[in-house]
Order: sequence, then structure tokens, then C-alpha cells
Amino acid sequence: MKTFKKNMKMTVIKIVLCISLQISAVSPEVDQQVAKVIISPDRNVVNVIQGTSFQFTCSLTGKNCKTIEYEWRKPVTQDFDKTTFAKKATLSFPSVTYADADLYTCAVTCDGEETSKNVKMKVFSFDGPVLTMPSILKEGETFPVTCSTNKSHHISNMDINWYIGGKLVKNDTKYMKDNIEAISTLMWTPERMDHGKILTCAVNLTDYDVVKEKSQTLTVYYAPRLFVTGPSFVYEGHEVHMSCTSDGRPLPTTEWKRPGQPWPSDLRRHPNGSVSGVLHRADRGNYECISLNAVAEARENVSLEVHYGPMNTSITVLPNKLIHQGRLINLICVTDIYPEAKHYTWRKIPAATLPEDANMANSSLTIKNFQKAHEGIYECEVTHISGRTERAYFNAILQEPTESGTGQLIGAVMGSVLCGVIIGAAAGFLVAVWLKGRST
Repeated sequence: MKTFKKNMKMTVIKIVLCISLQISAVSPEVDQQVAKVIISPDRNVVNVIQGTSFQFTCSLTGKNCKTIEYEWRKPVTQDFDKTTFAKKATLSFPSVTYADADLYTCAVTCDGEETSKNVKMKVFSFDGPVLTMPSILKEGETFPVTCSTNKSHHISNMDINWYIGGKLVKNDTKYMKDNIEAISTLMWTPERMDHGKILTCAVNLTDYDVVKEKSQTLTVYYAPRLFVTGPSFVYEGHEVHMSCTSDGRPLPTTEWKRPGQPWPSDLRRHPNGSVSGVLHRADRGNYECISLNAVAEARENVSLEVHYGPMNTSITVLPNKLIHQGRLINLICVTDIYPEAKHYTWRKIPAATLPEDANMANSSLTIKNFQKAHEGIYECEVTHISGRTERAYFNAILQEPTESGTGQLIGAVMGSVLCGVIIGAAAGFLVAVWLKGRST
């Protein structure tokens, strides 16, 4: 019995398999291709700017057609079944109007079978941005710049972005109503480094993926900045050079003046702002460079010192040149020098050393009790801060006491003259020998 059931089960399976194979052999081939309509731009809702040219393009994929027909139409309405616009793959609008905003259908008939797809057109419009600002800006002054748009239709919001030199400086979001002007204001204080940069107002319609821009190159005026060069001092009779330049905008005028005094005749002022010439001691003092443009005036002072000397150095004797034994004498070294000399050197020739009781105080040499041993040639050497030196000499000789009587007076005078000649000659000889020794 079990064997019979098993054989019956196997027989049924074989019959089912046989029937399946026969059905597969006689069934016609089923077409598995699926037709699909594609519209470009490939979006369900397409936003188009009013007044521009535009077109839709329709195509069919997924099926090979022996015959194919295209038709653009509006969908069924209450007034009519359908309105046909074009029997071709493209639907063109030379100049889009608000009336063109609607739902459109592209129907494609492939070998007698129709497939379709809808697309919606929205029409909007807005004018490009308008920049309102001064044509010339001044550094440090705050002023408003406005960016405005008007005649906007079917726009819910827009972003107004401000850029200076490509850097975002402000962002405004405006929520719109038809025919309402959108205004964004940028309060801005320019700097001189902003001159030549590009200021841009960019209006971005985020819902429509549209950006319109308006740009302007910035012209920034700024006050002059002075750059003055020159020596702090110069030696009399030497050439001096000074310069004065400025980076102001607009380009400033530059002028040198000497406040309160006439300009030295030997100093030349050049168009490029430089000064050159030979200075004299009377030319020392203050000089001023002045730079002027439409924004401001800048001034910078230069104090110019003229160094000279030592020259015309001499020794003055106080209380007088007649030296009496036991009296005080004061030798003062006088020279023509600037700035004032800080270093004087006193010597006695030929020993080159001063008496022990001589008191030296800068430009003066004092001997309180002049004696015979103090006689000799005294030298004063004055030194300029530059290292220049000059010397002066004085021959200190005791005045012999006079005797009464005319004969004595005449004899004294004659003796004094003769003595003076002899001592002067001797002193000159000693100075010459001493100087010769110093030079060797």
C-alpha cells in the first residue's frame, strides 16, 4: 500500500512538470519594457523669470518605438477638454508672461500607446538691485549705502548680501509682497586700504535659485601722511639734503617753509618735496613740511642744527694783561663754536704741564698768586663734539715795578720795550721748538 502511494505521488509531480514545460513552450514572449516620459528641466515645478525666453523639452525612455508622436497641452478644464500648444518635443516661450504660468502636459504616443507627464510653470519677476552711495568717500566718515529692488512679483523672500573686496560684511533677509520695494542699508566707515576694492550688493532669490548683483569700485579719499627724512645736524658749509613725501588721496601738494623767518637763499626747494643746499650758522632752526589735499592738512617740523667751530680762538686775561707779582690772574679761553664746547685743555709750554697751584675750570685757568716761576706760554686747546680742535696761546710775563723820576720812567719804558722784544723772541722760539717736537 505504501509503495502504491509513493508511486502515485511521483506520477503527479511528473505530470505537473510536463504541463509546465508545455505551457512555457507555447506561450508568446511578454514585453517587459516600461515607457517613461521625461521633461527637461527635470522638476515638477519650474520657476521662470518674466520676459525671458524659455522652453520645455520632452522625451521618452524605456521603450523602442516604431512610430512616436509628441503633443504639448494644458490639462482638462471646465471650459474645454484640452488645448493643444505644440505637436513636437519642445514647447517654446519667446517671452514669458504672467499668463503663461500654468500646468502643462507632455503626451507621447508610442506605437499607438500614449504616456504623459505634467510640469508646472511659475512666473516671477524683480528688477536687479540698485546701489545708492556717494561717488567719493572720505576715510573715517560713516555714511549709508543702500541696495534696493522694486517691481517684484510672486516672490516671498530674498537675501541681500553685502561684499567688500569679496568678503561678506552683512546679510539681510527680506520678506516680500508684490510691488513692494526691498531696501537694505549698510552703514560703513571706509579706511584708506579700502580704496580700489569692489563693493557688491547681491540679491539671492533662494526659492528660485536666481542671483542678481550690482557692484561699484570704491574711491576713498584720505588725509596725507607725511614721511620726512633729513639729518639732525650738519656742519656749516656742508651740503644738506631733506625730503618730504606723502601718500594722501587725492594727491596732495607738498611745500617746505621756515616758520617766522625767510627761506635761506642757499637752500633749494624741489618739486618732488626735497630740499638741498649749503647751510650757514644763521640757517639753524625749525623747518616745516606742509602737505594739503581735499581731506586735510598735515604738518611736520624738523629742527635743523648747524654746527661750526672752533674758530677765532683766543685767550683773554683778567683783570688785565699787565701781570703783577703776587696778584691773581684769570686766563679765559674764548672761541666761536656751536654747540658749546664741553672740553678745554690747558698746557704750559714747553713743559706741557701746568703749575701745581694753577686751578683749571673748563674754559678758564686761574693762578691766585702769580710769581716769577709762573711766567711762560700758556696754551688753550678747545675741542668740538665732532673732534675738531683749535689752539690759542698767551705769553704770561711779570710786569716789573717802576721807579720814580722822569729818567727812571724813560729807562723803565725803554727797558720794558727791550725786554718785551727779547722775551717775545725767546717765547716765539720756544713755541716753535715745542710745536716741532709735538709734530714729530
